[in-house]
Amino acid sequence: MDIIIRRAKLKDVSFIRSLALRSVHFGIPETRKIDVEVVRQYTRESLKELEMQLYRNDFVILVAEDTDSRKTVGYIMLDLNDVEGSTGEKQCMIHDLAVEPEYWGKFVVDRLMAEAEEVTLRGGLLYIVGEITANNRRPLIYSTRRLHYTIERHQIVKSLHDRR
Repeated sequence: MDIIIRRAKLKDVSFIRSLALRSVHFGIPETRKIDVEVVRQYTRESLKELEMQLYRNDFVILVAEDTDSRKTVGYIMLDLNDVEGSTGEKQCMIHDLAVEPEYWGKFVVDRLMAEAEEVTLRGGLLYIVGEITANNRRPLIYSTRRLHYTIERHQIVKSLHDRR
């Protein structure tokens, strides 16, 4: 199996939408009392104009393709126009990343992230950041231990559902 990373094309949009919808439940924090179908509908809405994103210079979508099967197996979306709120520095924000479950553990994420880092540097940016839900332990551990990312901040939340 050989995995290549390339820029997404129009033909990849349906795959990206499908994988995003199948993966959305991983990003829901345990503290949120929301039905996964509501989140899927929100995701559907947010991906309505995905085709238009392919033509922007400040938003890059990369896909991973298994060259043996000619199957697209993952994607990463990068916002090259993000700004760090506390410092005002421009940075690349990983908007979304997903890989087909049967390709987990096959270094697809490593390849996607390596190319994302190159895209970030070519864009003149020195930081690439992402958000991982606290209960999504697998990517959190993988990104810090294997990919050498650092936890820069923590978000706190308190559910007020029981006070209604």
